[in-house]
Amino acid sequence: MALRMTADLRPGSHSHPIDREEGHARLAESDARRTIVWENLLLLGDEPTVVAAAKWREAVWQVERLARGLVEAPPDIAEVLTQVNEARDGYYRAGRGSLGVRGGSVEQSAALRQALLGRSTATSDVVAG
Repeated sequence: MALRMTADLRPGSHSHPIDREEGHARLAESDARRTIVWENLLLLGDEPTVVAAAKWREAVWQVERLARGLVEAPPDIAEVLTQVNEARDGYYRAGRGSLGVRGGSVEQSAALRQALLGRSTATSDVVAG
């Protein structure tokens, strides 16, 4: 929801913008669900997974604060989104390690950063041209 609510701040975004009132309502719903999931993670997760999840949660909260209008938009929103993506990768690394999942990396942050940069560049080229 936060990404959809901040679509207007991200030139070239593929997120579908959402009405702020509806976005706030959906964020409230997701907060309730996230609280339940967080409690389960604290109960069942090992320390590295919980630490990584907390980093991811904090990164997501930065985007939510922006969506709620609680903070000013930073000059480089792509960097904020990259932090979310990298934190998610860290969580999956920790969780998969804890569960003994093999099969290589499932990291997405590098590809998502390239996509963000590609959109920013394309939009800049259109504006400049």
